[in-house]
Amino acid sequence: MFLAQARQIYAKHSGTLANFIWRALQILGKQGVTFVIFLFCAQLLSPYDFGAYNYIFAIIFMFAIFSDFGVSVTASRYAAQYKVASPGKLEILQFNSIIIVLFFSSLVCIAVVLFRGKILYFEYLVYCLPLLFAIPLTSLYDGIFRGLKRFKELSLINLLYGILFIPLIYYSVSRWGLVGAIWAHNAYYCFLCIIIVAFSFVIKVPARMQYDRPLIADIIKYSVLVGMSDVGLFLYTRADVVILGHFNLVEEIGYYEIAYKIFIILLMPAQLLATVVAPKIAQLFVVKETETEIKKKYIRDTKLLFSCGLVLTVFFYAFMGPLFAVLFKNYDQSILMAVMLAFIILVPFRYFSTYISIGYITPSGNVAISTLTIILFGVMNVILDILLIRSIGFMGVVYATLISQFLFILTRDLLFYFMVIRKLDG
Repeated sequence: MFLAQARQIYAKHSGTLANFIWRALQILGKQGVTFVIFLFCAQLLSPYDFGAYNYIFAIIFMFAIFSDFGVSVTASRYAAQYKVASPGKLEILQFNSIIIVLFFSSLVCIAVVLFRGKILYFEYLVYCLPLLFAIPLTSLYDGIFRGLKRFKELSLINLLYGILFIPLIYYSVSRWGLVGAIWAHNAYYCFLCIIIVAFSFVIKVPARMQYDRPLIADIIKYSVLVGMSDVGLFLYTRADVVILGHFNLVEEIGYYEIAYKIFIILLMPAQLLATVVAPKIAQLFVVKETETEIKKKYIRDTKLLFSCGLVLTVFFYAFMGPLFAVLFKNYDQSILMAVMLAFIILVPFRYFSTYISIGYITPSGNVAISTLTIILFGVMNVILDILLIRSIGFMGVVYATLISQFLFILTRDLLFYFMVIRKLDG
């Protein structure tokens, strides 16, 4: 009886499960390589240089937000919709999205050069300017592949390329230190961008070079909301690193980043699953008759994801001490454990909240809810960072993150439920 039910469940969700596995492999290739660079740097650099490394890339990824500004997420959403409703628009989506990304990236590069005197570690940052083109272009193709449900191809590209690149990363960081880590990032993203663009032609992703002003206007109109949401997300997560640098707490940045990177890895299964189901949810919201199905799925998924996050939190807490003693033996374990504890408290709540954001809010076209709330609590986080660091020092930034994220999750998810989900039929 149990085996029969298991087969039935598998048959019903086999497509989602297969896409999830391929998406997981893709993230393992892409994010796994960046995490390997991170671990190499934590082991091979001094704590101060490791803090400087994280500060530099916090600044780079802040600028990369404006280079992309939501275009990759928008392209993913439109690719899923146009595949069903408008194949002609799907063919020109890629070309017009690239135009927008290149325009945004050029403006950001100019801004970085103009404000070079006000940026800490600019002598290192200038080497990272190619990333302001490579990162958003890679994200754009990642979004289009996701929207078209080409998870298998995307995973193979990232996984195989990532495995081949790891030895070069170790050699670069061990030989040239901080500069080597910077060049490793540059080489990884630039070559990945070239490979994924070339592969899109090999597998014949629908593409046609035709400038379409109305389509560009549509993309920008929606991407601005996503981009503002990304800015808010930066304010209530990555801005902490910039503020720590402002207070000259460079070595402490390393502790914060170790905890934050592990926190993101813990959330990755929920994020992966959400990106897999997002194209299907986007299609369901187009069809009026599926409103009852959406509501049932939303309630079921919220309960399931919270439960999974709770189990993961307990499991990770049990093994956290021995893990840190092996991987980060050069760091003060008491400080590292204190920072990590604050982050893992958030895991069950961020598990379902991350899933709802990527899997429901963005595909449903209600990204404005996320944008407004995340900007509000992002600003709150920055204010709390400054006040609490001045009051209690480094741990103030950790408590500020804990407070702002709890309030954000509570506000954003309740707003989406009452404004959208509750009004659906059934």
